[in-house]
Order: sequence, then C-alpha cells, then structure tokens
Amino acid sequence: ISGTAAVAAALGLWAAPLAAQDFGGLVTLSFGTQTYSGVDNPTDSDYENASEEMLAASISAGGTFGQIGLQFDLNNDNVGSNDNPGYNAGTATIHANYRLGTLAVGVFAGTGYSNERTDSDDGHVNYYGVEAASNFGDFHLAGQLGVSTHRNDHDSLDYTERLYGVLAGDYYLANGMILTGNVG
Repeated sequence: ISGTAAVAAALGLWAAPLAAQDFGGLVTLSFGTQTYSGVDNPTDSDYENASEEMLAASISAGGTFGQIGLQFDLNNDNVGSNDNPGYNAGTATIHANYRLGTLAVGVFAGTGYSNERTDSDDGHVNYYGVEAASNFGDFHLAGQLGVSTHRNDHDSLDYTERLYGVLAGDYYLANGMILTGNVG
C-alpha cells in the first residue's frame, strides 16, 4: 500500500464517524418598518418618535454526529434609510451540544459588531456561555446563561464580563402554526 493510499485510508476511517447523520439549515429574511418612541437621553424631556426601514437576515446551519450536535449562526440587521441613517449590526455564533434523551445541553461562543452610521460609533461584543433545550410534548423550552464583554468608541458604553440569561419557548399549534415567546 502506498503512503498516499495509507493516509487516504486513515482519513477515511477517521472521517466516517464524523459524517453528519442529520443536517439542517434555516434562512430568514425580514423587511419592514419599525416605529418607536422614547426619550433621546436621560436629560431630555422630549419624546423622540422615529420610523425606520429595517432589513434583517440570518442563516443557521447545523448537523448531528451521534449524540453531538454542532450549529453555526450568522445574523445581520440593517436599520435606517436616507432620511434616518440608523445602524448596521451582526453576530456570528457557534454552538456545540450533547443530547441526553430529549434534553440537549451545550456551550456556545460568538462575536458581534455594530455601527451607528450617524456618528460612526463602532462597537464590538464577545460572548460565551452554556445552554439547554428540551421538548415536553408540543412545547419546546430553551435557555442560555452567558457572559459578554462590549467595547465601543464611547468608553461609557463599555462593559466587561456582564452576566445575562435568556429563556425561550415554542408551542406547536394545529396547522403548522407556532406560538413563540422569550424573556431575557
């Protein structure tokens, strides 16, 4: 057996157990107008009313390899128009989990950016944590507990190792409809 054939055979034996048993993906695209009202800053007594165009896109892809699952997410939000420049923001996250029956437990890590186009206020965030999800009949419950660090052009908006949590649920209704909610 030649050296090249031996390497190819060894790689084939190593890669066979890693062949995805299940692979899936999801692409979402949203376009519309978001309207909000609020106080511009803590010392401003006037409410600001704004309406902005919004384009949001995300791609998720993942696979299972026996009891192990891997998933990669990309997200980008683009808010604003020529009249109101708004901002651009995005994230990239990787998830790894282990399935224990109907319960999946895992870890995640990611990075993100934001750019307010009106004042070129750039920001960057890194985050990591643990997550779990399970099904209970027609109900799906998932949660994350993580730590994030944010840096941006205005030092007053920076934070280091901020703890956060998210809890989300889906209830599957008749006719393929899903009722979704989250807190955090």
